[in-house]
Amino acid sequence: MTVLTQSNCLATGTLVEIAKAKGQDHLLAISGRTNLPEAVTDVIVDRGERKVIRRLADNASARFSDTGYKRMVAHAESDDELTEILGLRSDLPMNFLRDLLQRATEAVRARLARIAPPELQEEIQRVLKTIASKARSELSPARDFSRAEAVVRRMKGLNELNDAAIAGFAEANRFDEVAASLGILNNSAPTDMMARLLEGLRADLILIPCKSAGLNWTTVEAILCHRPIKRRIDDATLKLAMRDYGKLSPETAERTLRFWLLHSKIE
Repeated sequence: MTVLTQSNCLATGTLVEIAKAKGQDHLLAISGRTNLPEAVTDVIVDRGERKVIRRLADNASARFSDTGYKRMVAHAESDDELTEILGLRSDLPMNFLRDLLQRATEAVRARLARIAPPELQEEIQRVLKTIASKARSELSPARDFSRAEAVVRRMKGLNELNDAAIAGFAEANRFDEVAASLGILNNSAPTDMMARLLEGLRADLILIPCKSAGLNWTTVEAILCHRPIKRRIDDATLKLAMRDYGKLSPETAERTLRFWLLHSKIE
């Protein structure tokens, strides 16, 4: 078997024939060869059992075709050790890394993110964020704000969309309408963005669209005190928010909101 692993006299065609005809011990020996070409690894991936596939995946100098990588990733679905080995290959194409991590368990994903070398860390983290974002979107389908937006547009047309109306929405826990109100008063900013702000952890970010919309502090206080989150705002935070709201200029709020809209992110 040493000859199969180390000999430089064996041509690619010979290795392919051996890999096609011989058993797992022979495949295991060939899997450890340096600079294995795709023609050979394709056969091994097709015929090899778990021990063989793991050794082949751990062979940093082995080269794989797209078909070979696809089959390796399929093997990894039921093999956490193989998933880790493949995930640490610097030559694994991005589409296969994405597929590999998509199939992996949470424990394996966490371990890969922790033990990967620096050159792979960024790619793995980016793929994991994409997977998490996709999972959230699938679990949380887009909300329908059309009814709330219709109510608010009608009130705006009748000149009834004022501080008292918005405070009333907040006190009645009608936060779809609060979000729609902030959206329409801020040059038709997306209602879902306003909803994310209202339902987020940071009370200070809510001050931005409120100031830009020209709401008075009483209305903002009603929004902060009634917004739909588990942990209600405490007196100290509310007092700090009132001070910050007084200092915040409409121009700064409008500029910040424009930045959010331009870059599609809240900071």
